[in-house]
Amino acid sequence: MIEGTISKRYARALIGLAEDQVDEFGKQIKAILDVCVEDPNIMFALSNAGYSIAIRQKIVDQMFENKGVHQHIKNFIKILIQKSRMELLPLIYEEYLKMADDIANRLQMTVVSAVELPHDQYQSLVNYFSERFKKEIILNKKIDADVLGGVKVQIGDQIFDYTLGRQLFELKQRMIA
Repeated sequence: MIEGTISKRYARALIGLAEDQVDEFGKQIKAILDVCVEDPNIMFALSNAGYSIAIRQKIVDQMFENKGVHQHIKNFIKILIQKSRMELLPLIYEEYLKMADDIANRLQMTVVSAVELPHDQYQSLVNYFSERFKKEIILNKKIDADVLGGVKVQIGDQIFDYTLGRQLFELKQRMIA
């Protein structure tokens, strides 16, 4: 729980630094996370207190040299290293995305289905929820073989379950009652 509060504070600070480059900062943080996922040794080295802070910060300088990473991002990563909070970077990124989406008046929508849907069906869902929430909708697709049919839509903490499994469950509940 405390990690969430700390992550929100760091994300808010990073949003403040980004000014008019909020989306670009998000892309750069995502790229850093991708590198850490591809090579877990990098995250280990950056978060391991067995290495001095100076060595870990030097690794950051070498990693981002001539990579076009904004100086504020480099300094932000160095602060996370100094405060022994590097392992919170994924949570900070999640919070950052939420704040960035809020600033840009957009919502992330994940559509879960058994198979890839035709483009027009995805577009219908985007249009419907865009009108409902009065925000731009960013579509994320997820294929889940456990879904019998239909779709499940998640927007933030809200889930709209239009799956066959849910309909069968509701039918069963009505028959029992």
